[in-house]
Amino acid sequence: MQNRCGSTALFTPVMDGKLDAVKLLIEFGVDPDIKENGDWKSCRLISAKYCPEVFDLFIEADKKKIKLSRAAARAEVGGSFRLCKACGVDKGQRCSGCYLVRYCGLECQTRDWSNHQDDCKVTKDQYKQVELDNFNAGRDDISREGDLPRKTNFVVKVQLNPGKVELEDSKLAAIAPDGVGLPLSIYNKDRSLSGCLQREGQEEVYDKLFSSITQDGFKGWMGFYRAFYPGEEDETE
Repeated sequence: MQNRCGSTALFTPVMDGKLDAVKLLIEFGVDPDIKENGDWKSCRLISAKYCPEVFDLFIEADKKKIKLSRAAARAEVGGSFRLCKACGVDKGQRCSGCYLVRYCGLECQTRDWSNHQDDCKVTKDQYKQVELDNFNAGRDDISREGDLPRKTNFVVKVQLNPGKVELEDSKLAAIAPDGVGLPLSIYNKDRSLSGCLQREGQEEVYDKLFSSITQDGFKGWMGFYRAFYPGEEDETE
C-alpha cells in the first residue's frame, strides 16, 4: 500500500533511520522492494546506499522467510528431504539419473523403478551441459591441478552480474551497455566448484537461466538449481 505521493509506510522510517519502526513494518509484511514515489528507487536500494543498518534488517528478514519456506516444504514431504521414495526410511541416497528422488538402497530403487522411470527420464533430459570460464574446483575455493568438487551433484547458486547499476530501478541492471549479456556467476555452497557462464556459444541455456532468475529468482537477482559434475575439467550440467 502506498500513500497519495506513492510512498510506502517504510519510506519515512528508512530515510530517518528508525530501526524499531522498520523492524515492526517488516514483521507486518511491508515489501522493501516496491518503488517509492511512483517510479523512484526502492527502500532496499535506498538503505543499501545510505543506511547499512536498515539494509541488514532486510537481509535478516529475507533469511527468516527462506527458513520458514524451507520448513514448510520439509513438512509437506514428511519432515525430511532424505526419505526413501519406496519405504519412507530417512536415509535415502539420490537417484543417479535425476538426482531428485531418493532411495535407501538398490532393492527399493528396483522395486519402484517402474513408477519412477518415466519421470526420471523427463528430469534427466532437462539437464544441459555447459562450459564455465574461470573454472575452479577444490576445497576452500583453492584450485590445484586435478582437484575435483567435493560432491558430484549439488545445488548451485546462479547470480547475475551487474553492468551499469541503475539505482532508480528496483532491480540492478544485468545487461552491459552494449546489450551483450554479462557472464553469470555459478558456485556451489562450499565453493568447491565455481566459474562463470558466458552467453556466447551457450545462448539457449544462458537465456533460460537469465529469464528464470529475473522472473522467478530471489529478488530477480539470483536463483538456485540442481547440477552435477560429469568429470571434465571445465564442464558441469
